[in-house]
Order: sequence, then C-alpha cells, then structure tokens
Amino acid sequence: MNIFPGKEVFRLKDEVGLPFAITFGECVKNDLMIDWVGLLEEARARGWWDYQTIEAIDEAFADSQAWPDKRGEIMRRIRAYVVLKPHPGLSVGALQQV
Repeated sequence: MNIFPGKEVFRLKDEVGLPFAITFGECVKNDLMIDWVGLLEEARARGWWDYQTIEAIDEAFADSQAWPDKRGEIMRRIRAYVVLKPHPGLSVGALQQV
C-alpha cells in the first residue's frame, strides 16, 4: 500500500475546501494510506488545535466508511501521537493545570 502525503490531505481541506471524507474515499479506491502524522503536523502548522483535527478525522471516517477494519487502530495511534508530542502552542503550564 502506498502512502498519500498528510500535508496534501490537509492542504486540500484548508485551501480548496475538499472534505476529508472525500479524500479518504479516494485513497481507499486507489489503495493509498494517509500519512497521519503529516496531516496532524500540517493542521498544527495552519493553526488547528489537535482536538479539532481529531474530531474532523473521526467524522470523516464515519462519513466515508473508509478503512472500517483499521479505523480504531488509526484513531488510537493519532491520539497517542498527540499525547506523546503535545501541540507546540500548548505551554507546559497549561499541561500542568489539566
């Protein structure tokens, strides 16, 4: 399975308005997997908070029915990445207050 750049997935959403669900569906049709870390990092670079990105990805999975057998594992890995590599806009002080 080939990898579709996550940066491009997010760019299509942010600049062109192409819903994640459509991109996910096209990736499935073309036997592509998304670079999820690249998508998260591009979302961060463009001012999205992780909760926004995670919610949008989860909704896109539901709308597209893409990778139903992999959805749970993908979402677990995305959440783990966010925990292990906190958003650069989140201060240490804010983390201590949570």
